[in-house]
Amino acid sequence: MSIMTDCAFRPLQESLKTPAIGASRVCRMLVASVGEKKEAISHTHGEGFTLDRDALRTRLNIEATYEHIPGLAKVRDRIERTRPDVVILMPTWRDSAEAVVAAFRDLHEMPDRPRLVYLDWFAPTSSPHFAVLPYVDRYLKRNILVDFAGYRREYVGGYEVAQFVAQLLKLDLGDWRFGSEIPQGQEHKLWLGWNFGVGETYRRLTRFGRLLGRSWALRHVDVNRRLGPPSKSNAPNEWYQNYRDAALHALDPLAAKWRCSGYERIPRRKYLLELLRSRVVFSPFGWGEVCFRDYEAVACGALLVKPAMEHLITSPNIYVDGETYVSVKWDLSDSAEKITHYLEHPDAAKKIAKNAQEVLWDYYREHRFADDVARALRGLLPA
Repeated sequence: MSIMTDCAFRPLQESLKTPAIGASRVCRMLVASVGEKKEAISHTHGEGFTLDRDALRTRLNIEATYEHIPGLAKVRDRIERTRPDVVILMPTWRDSAEAVVAAFRDLHEMPDRPRLVYLDWFAPTSSPHFAVLPYVDRYLKRNILVDFAGYRREYVGGYEVAQFVAQLLKLDLGDWRFGSEIPQGQEHKLWLGWNFGVGETYRRLTRFGRLLGRSWALRHVDVNRRLGPPSKSNAPNEWYQNYRDAALHALDPLAAKWRCSGYERIPRRKYLLELLRSRVVFSPFGWGEVCFRDYEAVACGALLVKPAMEHLITSPNIYVDGETYVSVKWDLSDSAEKITHYLEHPDAAKKIAKNAQEVLWDYYREHRFADDVARALRGLLPA
């Protein structure tokens, strides 16, 4: 049963709780990012296999090797030389759908092939590569829609966020589309995986934030709006920059009363130090809903405010409205009002920010990445 089916009937948190049932024998697993160049985001999705190696071994009987394979054409040779039981591959969106499908079809036809898993690290809830579904045992996305019907709808740009922003800001996306249809009868293979929050960067930052994050009274930035300068491009695939521009304008009224950061890009070290001294961090959608800035804010102990996230599910999950973040409308119309409320009620703001940081820290401390792997690969490990 797909995790999406579970989501329709159980609360979000409960759907992420699956007993960590391991393999009956040692499961040799190959986990690889695939592409001519190494993708930083893809890398963070694979880091959990290195960082939680011991938990995977002791809890699930998994011996995983994580690496980069420089191109789809080299995958089969790597599999034939290592003979793993399960292969988790992370292709890049830079490869055409035709090339990806051809590569997976070839792997699917291998004699005595391993279990094949596509791990999709793309930001949107959609994907241009759903046509691989007949040739994999499972397709894992870093975040999935709670309502599966959303995958059957025709959206401008290929997914709901792109269409919403295009309509809100009256943008013409032309024929740009980041999406594809799910082949009939293949829906059951689409499951929830995990997002980049499993990576080392956020583990270190959370540890650092818990130790050195300033108390609320000593945080001198009331509202962090470090979203980058206004967009200078009108390219259809940069529509999200226009949305971030709109977010900056939505926050303009706050500057009259509260101490707001600038919006220009600054060196990363300086940016993180600023987050450690910020009370509220506003994080609009980018190409997709889940953003680096979300986990950076939570790790640093700030209150995360962003457009509502109840339509999707992801892990590590820091998106429980009123408990680990504060939601605003997608059109951003209540952003200034919501932020003002929590700045005027610091105890409530501090509680939510602390809850979120502890949820993230608990994920790392308890090695819950192993639980994510157990859930995502349920039924694929050696019985």
